[in-house]
Amino acid sequence: MDAAAGVSPIDKHVLYFGSQVLFRTADGGNTWQVISPDLTREDPGVPANLDAATAADAPKGKRRGVIYTIGPSYVRVGEIWRERTMGLFN
Repeated sequence: MDAAAGVSPIDKHVLYFGSQVLFRTADGGNTWQVISPDLTREDPGVPANLDAATAADAPKGKRRGVIYTIGPSYVRVGEIWRERTMGLFN
């Protein structure tokens, strides 16, 4: 399972957890709120620059885009930087 977590540096009661969506809790994990849309996307296919052997090993038909880094802002409440697979930042 790919997942990431991060504590707000502004409010230590706020924890973020990411997988395909970003979750937020402020009550010790008793309740969780989904605060992002589904960030996965359709399989973009195999990049043209891969050699044939590597391209043959690429998984087929999977959705991509899980969050693997969460960086809550030290300055602005509610601003969260997250990096997904595929090198996309939000």
